[in-house]
Amino acid sequence: MRVVVRVYLGLFLIALPWTHFWTDNRLLLIFPHLASIALTGAARGVVSGLGLLNIWIGIHDAIHYNER
Repeated sequence: MRVVVRVYLGLFLIALPWTHFWTDNRLLLIFPHLASIALTGAARGVVSGLGLLNIWIGIHDAIHYNER
């Protein structure tokens, strides 16, 4: 279960910053200074990188699974 959750969360985090849900967010309308940071390529890259890290951890857990 842990592997599946990590992989799906990773895929979600990789794709989310590049969709309209990221740019058309009400939170960014409330906090415009947050929008100037969140809409940069670097912030999107960091979130996508966290998604890759989650996928990597999930695959690592699946490979090194040891039932005790």
